[in-house]
Amino acid sequence: MRPTSCGARRGRPVSSARRWPLADEAGFVAWQRASLDAPWRRLEATVGRRHRGVGHQTTPLRWVAVAALTVTGCGGHDAGLRWTGTVTDSAGIQLVHNPAEGVWSPGEEWSFEEEVRIGRVEGAPELQFGRIIDLDVDPLGNIYVLDGQAQEVRVFSADGEHLRSLGAPGEGPGELSPRTQAVIVGADRVVRIVDAGNRRVTSFGPSGDHIGQVRREGGGGGAIRWDADGSGRLVAQLRYVGGVSVEAGPGGDPLVTYGAEGAPGDTLHLLPREAGNTIFGPHPLWDLSPRVLVTAVMTAYRLEIRSLDGQLVRVITRDVEREPVTESDRRFLRRQAREQLVEVMGVGPQSADRLISSWGFADFYPAFASIVVGPFGSVMVQRVRTVADLAEADGDVEPNSMGIVGAPEWDVFDDRGRYLGPVTLPTRFQLVKVVDDLIYGIWRNDLDVEFVVRLRVDVAGP
Repeated sequence: MRPTSCGARRGRPVSSARRWPLADEAGFVAWQRASLDAPWRRLEATVGRRHRGVGHQTTPLRWVAVAALTVTGCGGHDAGLRWTGTVTDSAGIQLVHNPAEGVWSPGEEWSFEEEVRIGRVEGAPELQFGRIIDLDVDPLGNIYVLDGQAQEVRVFSADGEHLRSLGAPGEGPGELSPRTQAVIVGADRVVRIVDAGNRRVTSFGPSGDHIGQVRREGGGGGAIRWDADGSGRLVAQLRYVGGVSVEAGPGGDPLVTYGAEGAPGDTLHLLPREAGNTIFGPHPLWDLSPRVLVTAVMTAYRLEIRSLDGQLVRVITRDVEREPVTESDRRFLRRQAREQLVEVMGVGPQSADRLISSWGFADFYPAFASIVVGPFGSVMVQRVRTVADLAEADGDVEPNSMGIVGAPEWDVFDDRGRYLGPVTLPTRFQLVKVVDDLIYGIWRNDLDVEFVVRLRVDVAGP
């Protein structure tokens, strides 16, 4: 049985908080005793805390250290390269700066093996997806797929067998609107479906019975994305349009928790955001795992690692040069957008022209397209495809809602923020969920038919 992680084999859970070992164990022991050890331990203690109503407490600058560490790529053998980045501490916050090149040698990067594909072009209706909004996985490995077109959640076993469907179109108890946003399955296997159209969260029990719903209260803003932390607490990114909101404050989208009764609770973090329709502008990104919150702004290669109460504990940066957006790129993107609006979405030509004329473009492409808390406590950062890249791809991918095109290549940082190197996911694959060494996502074929795919990470390389 091949290993699926350092020191772990298939069938044994892998903790997202595990550490990557140094190649030289004796050197690691000696290094632990040095001045770097205490800050790492403080960080791990901070990340593991839950919110207790205590604000962020900073300490004076206590130490500055620069470390050149030999690391392994977790591929079962010495990576053969030294990590040449720097680690410093500023008021209890770790600053990890990475060079452009990663640690992995050729052949040491992760590869991916497809294990399950769910979906059909023709056949049983429960295997034909209209528009997949979201998916989640329960502790048994069952897969929950929210289909916005069918207005239901379809439940599949870990092997891809259809078990049941939850919900139906409508406004009554247990029914769903066309504007559902997320499906979230807790450790107790209770399924919660966030329904923006009906302004509520609808819940189903582990056996599929409807067990209730709560109305989602708001403060004037719409939730544009939902997730849940390790305790099952819902977290939403709110975006306010017009008016004044104490919750939002100026210049950003608040990340707000929601309690069991649907009322907003704490604001974990204010995601910075500029007003206006600037393509490739400073849009915020975030991802949540059972242990950490990761936030970023697309215009700078800077990842902020936070505890679940929003406290900043680590900043990861990397030397990357952003590509300029040329006038030719702008013309191409406007043409593509007009075609999408008129021919696909049915917008009138004059309305489409007015909308597109209101757009501005940043001078440079974003530093990255997406961020995900990845396998083994890593952070994965999706690279950006330029217009030139798109021309070579011959239309294999489509821009997301911010006009950003994500590449199949992702940069991988280990659980200490050190850059390992790039990996390549399948083309037309949208990563949605990571559980230990399993990656779940949506794959589209040449006809744009959607499938749910599960990949297993092979850390031993190809």
